[in-house]
Amino acid sequence: MATFYDAEPVALSFVTPTLLQILPTVHLILGLLLAAWSLMFLMRIVLTWYPKADSKSGFWAVVIWLTEPVLALTRRVVAPIGGCGCDTGHLARLGQPRS
Repeated sequence: MATFYDAEPVALSFVTPTLLQILPTVHLILGLLLAAWSLMFLMRIVLTWYPKADSKSGFWAVVIWLTEPVLALTRRVVAPIGGCGCDTGHLARLGQPRS
C-alpha cells in the first residue's frame, strides 16, 4: 500500500523555496491569532459572570461577534447544565485539545 512518503517528487512540487521561507511567518501569525481567539473565549467566560455589563457596544461587542458563531455551534451539542441554564459552551471550547 502506497503512503504519502512514497509519492513521486512531482507530488511535492508545491513546496517551493519561497514557501519554505514564508512558512515560519505564517506559523507565527496563525499562532498569535489562535492565542488571541482563546483569550477571547476566556473573556466571554468572565463576561458571563457580569450579566449587567454592556455587551452591545465597544470592545465586548467585538469579542462577542468573533466568538459567537463557534459558541452557537457548541451550544447545539453541549446542553446547559441542569435547570440553572449555565452555559458550558465556553468551557467546552476552551478545553478543546490543541495540536
